[in-house]
Amino acid sequence: MVKETDAQVPTNGAVLAATITEPLTPGPHPGIVIVQGSEPGQRIDYGVWVGLYASLGLTVLTYDKRGNGASTGTYPGELPSDSNLGIYAADAATVLRFLASWPGVDPKRVGFHGGSQGGWTVPLAIGRHQAPAAFAILVSGPAVTVDQQGVWAAFSASSQVLPSASPEAMNAEVRATTSSGYVPSTVLATIRQPMLWANGAADRQVPTTVNAEILRNFHHSNWDIEILPGVRPRAFRESEWARAGRAESNQAGERPSRSDRGLARPDGWCSSLNQRQSRVRFGARCRRTRPNGFRPSSAWMNR
Repeated sequence: MVKETDAQVPTNGAVLAATITEPLTPGPHPGIVIVQGSEPGQRIDYGVWVGLYASLGLTVLTYDKRGNGASTGTYPGELPSDSNLGIYAADAATVLRFLASWPGVDPKRVGFHGGSQGGWTVPLAIGRHQAPAAFAILVSGPAVTVDQQGVWAAFSASSQVLPSASPEAMNAEVRATTSSGYVPSTVLATIRQPMLWANGAADRQVPTTVNAEILRNFHHSNWDIEILPGVRPRAFRESEWARAGRAESNQAGERPSRSDRGLARPDGWCSSLNQRQSRVRFGARCRRTRPNGFRPSSAWMNR
């Protein structure tokens, strides 16, 4: 069981609508902020991760991106320019400080979860905007440049078709790509917080092999770099099936239930995933805290 509280987080040029989900166990609890990927990013799309982290004893904050859902402000769009990523990173840093001040949260144990484009946003929030994060968990997160990621994604028309070249040829072209856009290495080199990077070996958006090479070359002893065999990024993302579930509910004249968001009980999201596993490729069975073998433990976050 969990407790949900809606909140508003003032930030530069916007007020971000947020929901804080707290486990009903004695605190203080560690906390985690869910940072969105490259989509409008409304809170309801992240129930999988809320259910996972709350079941591990964390207080979880999700929020609507500026200009989306109930958040005010202007939506910058999804072009991963340095300017847009900077706006999202500043918002994420403000939200983390807000959660760190929340009653019942241990301010020394608050960190980030970032998915997909959030892998660029979270390090910027820590390195450029001094977010006092104790840790970060990044799933399908790119350490390559914006240009390199674009080259890799183009081989499969952003996952719309099968890749048009061999992995070796694709990796060679990614390595040879010069970059004029955002280059994350400068920020990543300055980060000393523990990080867990989880990428799927079959990712068509992020070049997993080159990504892992870059990360390992930093030689950060408190970074875990995990490559999950056969996994594509959809296994880490709830937004597609969550939106599909809302569409089905809307057609039936129903309001999306909390069980569809994974909040009714600790394994509620697992039930929803089993109903939709053909869409999200979670495999033969869904395990409550271990999608595709990925299970960030509370002990890892506390180290």
